[in-house]
Amino acid sequence: MERDLGVLGVLVDNKLNMSEQWAAVAKNTNRMLGCMNKGITSRDKEVIIPLYSALVRPHLERCLQF
Repeated sequence: MERDLGVLGVLVDNKLNMSEQWAAVAKNTNRMLGCMNKGITSRDKEVIIPLYSALVRPHLERCLQF
């Protein structure tokens, strides 16, 4: 496994398999969702959707672009 040390931080192995990259993104987004679950007392859509859109969604979208 090699890591791209550039701005993107993309993980690619010698077979150009991105499964480890997707696993890393899933782990990171699940960690963010856990922090949101523990740290936010409100479950209103007006609170959760902007947080999700700002913190979680960009990571998932970046991974899908590759």
